[in-house]
Amino acid sequence: MDEETTLSDLLKKLPNSINNEFIMLYRWLDGMGWSLDVGKFHCTCYGSLSNVVKVFLDMIIYEDGIAIFRNKKYEIRQEKFSGFSLWEIKDDIPSK
Repeated sequence: MDEETTLSDLLKKLPNSINNEFIMLYRWLDGMGWSLDVGKFHCTCYGSLSNVVKVFLDMIIYEDGIAIFRNKKYEIRQEKFSGFSLWEIKDDIPSK
């Protein structure tokens, strides 16, 4: 599998957004690496775009129809036209 095919498959696995915050990818000005931002989360990697996407995807655990990212549970919602988004599941905690 060549680099372009691998990158294409990886990008299809990225959610469109997390809690309505779009995922943004940036190439460093020196051309030596990439950054990924979503909300207050920031991830950087030297090398190819595939590297930073792999690092980010390794942080998301999918199980039983939900996603876990940074110790929070997210509902997986299919988008109208393509892809999916993650929305935090707020557990109702009764007040005392």
